[in-house]
Amino acid sequence: MEEQTPSGKLGWELMRQPARSIGVFAAAAVLVVGAFLIVYDRVRADPDGGVTAQAAGTTALRETGLARTCTSTWLRVPSPEIRQGSLESVDALTSSYAWAVGGVVHLGGDTGGEVVSGSPVVLHWNGRQWSVAARPRMRGVLTDVAATSRVDAWAVGYVPPSSAPLVLRWAGRRWSRLRVPTSVQATKAVAALPAGDVWIAGTTYVSFSPVGQVSHWDGRRWTRVLTRRDAVFEDIAATSEHDIWVVGSTGADMPKALLLHWDGSRWTPFLRGPSPGNDSAWLLSVDARETADVWAGGGEHAEELSPPAIAPFLLHWDGERWSRANLLDPGETELDGIAAISAGEAFAVSSNSWSYYEQGGSGYAVWRPSGGRWHGRDLPYGWELYDIGAAPARPGAKRVVWAVGQVGSGIEDYATRTLPLICQLRR
Repeated sequence: MEEQTPSGKLGWELMRQPARSIGVFAAAAVLVVGAFLIVYDRVRADPDGGVTAQAAGTTALRETGLARTCTSTWLRVPSPEIRQGSLESVDALTSSYAWAVGGVVHLGGDTGGEVVSGSPVVLHWNGRQWSVAARPRMRGVLTDVAATSRVDAWAVGYVPPSSAPLVLRWAGRRWSRLRVPTSVQATKAVAALPAGDVWIAGTTYVSFSPVGQVSHWDGRRWTRVLTRRDAVFEDIAATSEHDIWVVGSTGADMPKALLLHWDGSRWTPFLRGPSPGNDSAWLLSVDARETADVWAGGGEHAEELSPPAIAPFLLHWDGERWSRANLLDPGETELDGIAAISAGEAFAVSSNSWSYYEQGGSGYAVWRPSGGRWHGRDLPYGWELYDIGAAPARPGAKRVVWAVGQVGSGIEDYATRTLPLICQLRR
């Protein structure tokens, strides 16, 4: 497969494949895997006094076997079915324009859980349905996506099993793979600004030790702008070229949460240790609504749980300092994705909730603040969410919040369908 520079013309044409509605499943199909979509909308009262979540812009799903709802206010939405598929990231420009990326993966290795090969998947939302925008004939898995306009979007990931860098760009007609210099080695997360200002963060390993890297595309060339040894970079967010945040962890044995800020001239590190009584903390996600409103989420090793396990770790930046958010009954979980919605409001998704840990599988939850404390809602058993994103809303317009992932409960089930997920919040 021929590659190209950002100014080249080669690439993969947009595939006008319509989304296929979710069909009726047999009860035995509960443990199949795929990505999925859910929709959040204003709830309406039932005649008998209860509440029912109503899908917006879609027909309510009526299938058996797999749960129809994620929580009482989140619904799955029809999406393309892709065997062995998973969605890792979502980004929305408006309520009618969004991208979701991931890959078709094949597991193996010594433990059976290592991604040994894969091919990229890109889905697109046009306001009515999800469709496959690109399934390029190449190896790789996409882990993050960022869009600045309808003619400019970026997706990054890796090529298993070597973790070689993978960078794709949408220029209005097709997704194209970009040729990057050897200095760009780590491409897990991407933040894109207008006028071709793109920042990519990730981690490479030298003699089995992690090295965090940040690379920058200025519209003409790539430059590595940050290298930090003994650091893992998980996510990146930007509000302007003078306001960039990178999050992760540092310290191999007992890591501390690491936040790095670029102000246009230098990087400033912030380190946050775990809560009293715990020995480690880390960050997995960050989202910045504006300079004085940034959220970062991850986990910490919680010795106070029995047996010792993990607990969510959530921080907020108000423009002057980072403060710890208060979570209600978090259980055993870590925050994988976060989306800043408006001033003082955000959504987050988490993995490994305690109730499902006791059942021997992964449990995932959706979080949002209410009354000064964060509350989590468990998802159905086997449902997994990896990222969450919100589309900007004009005054009086609907706000759309998306979350993406896969459905299934174990490695042996990693074999069936991808169903992106959407939620819609009405004001």
